[in-house]
Amino acid sequence: MLVYLKAFIALFVVMDPIGNIPMFLTVTRSLEGPQRRRAFSVSVFVAFIILVAFAFLGRFILDELFQINIADVRIAGGILLVIISVQHILKSDKSIAAGDKERQSPEEIGCVPLACPL
Repeated sequence: MLVYLKAFIALFVVMDPIGNIPMFLTVTRSLEGPQRRRAFSVSVFVAFIILVAFAFLGRFILDELFQINIADVRIAGGILLVIISVQHILKSDKSIAAGDKERQSPEEIGCVPLACPL
């Protein structure tokens, strides 16, 4: 029983459902109810597939296929966060407003920012 509890807590922390609620509401604010539910369903399905794939094949993909270790992933993640932060700081109000006019499908919203964030 303790093993299952530890696994549940680890998955809960990794998936961060409470922390993803504000992002979901922000990203889907322009969608209607059925489209919002579709984006949610797609994000849950894609996140599950990614989680299962990396649970079974993650070590093989990173070590054998790409020959990178966890330190490389941490460095690349830090560089990505710095680049994204600088872009958000330098982005003007006009470019933010122009970006809101783009319509994305529920499938696109469900896959990229929700199921597979950076």
